[in-house]
Amino acid sequence: NGKWIIIAGKGELISSKAYCDLNFYTSDNPLSGFTYQSLLDDGKQTEATGTASYFMPSLNILNGKLVLTYVDGDRDLHWQVYDGASWTNKGDIEADLGTASEEIQGHWQSAVKDPVNNQIVCVYINASGNMYYRILTDPDGTWSEPHLIFSPPSGTEIRYPHVSYIDHRLVVTFAWNIRGNYNIYMISAPEYLSTASGLSLIHI
Repeated sequence: NGKWIIIAGKGELISSKAYCDLNFYTSDNPLSGFTYQSLLDDGKQTEATGTASYFMPSLNILNGKLVLTYVDGDRDLHWQVYDGASWTNKGDIEADLGTASEEIQGHWQSAVKDPVNNQIVCVYINASGNMYYRILTDPDGTWSEPHLIFSPPSGTEIRYPHVSYIDHRLVVTFAWNIRGNYNIYMISAPEYLSTASGLSLIHI
């Protein structure tokens, strides 16, 4: 609709308890600022620890609609769709990523548009600590079943996945403590694949 859009979490402390909401902002000219429009999700943070939820939102355009993916206050992988006039809450892509609402632990999500295949790819770490992806080809449809990208060996953990589209390939980066501390690793493919075969793991 010709507007700039930001989706971002906004936190505050109330009576020593942390709260965080996922908010929708628009602007006709980003140089003059953004205007708050509506609340998209309540982070449900009421812990005295001061820890607020990290939604880690991803916003992509597919078939003329905005597709928002994020980790909600219940630590579920969630999505919503915007048609230029209103948001439709589509519910959970996958329930329970394995952490309580006040715990972060790197179980994040990241989504990107794959322009070659006209689809959105969402990468996330599930409750078992494995990294999966799902595909969305129609914003009015549903996400694919999960496909395993990487399962860390016993005794190690992966965190903070991020997916990018670079030169006709998907590149996933993440933190992995296989060497005793968290180094950054990369998994890439020459083109988008329906299975994890052909993916190569690189330490960067």
